[in-house]
Amino acid sequence: MRIEKIDDLGKLIEVIDSCEGQVELVLDSGERLDLKEKSTQRSSLKLVTGDDGSVRDVELVAQDPADSMKLIDFMMAG
Repeated sequence: MRIEKIDDLGKLIEVIDSCEGQVELVLDSGERLDLKEKSTQRSSLKLVTGDDGSVRDVELVAQDPADSMKLIDFMMAG
């Protein structure tokens, strides 16, 4: 799923942490970074974070359909 703008990076990380399955960040190069791994989570998201601290125009892939719904609910809530 494509996400255009997220202002609350901390809340996004909370949602990702609550997911049961794997959640990946897909870079423009096609490389996939596992956002469930704490060691790479923040550094991976910093790659796509703007100067204002918001995450802009990224693609996330959740392996579990229930996790996809969590991410969609987060995006809908603003």
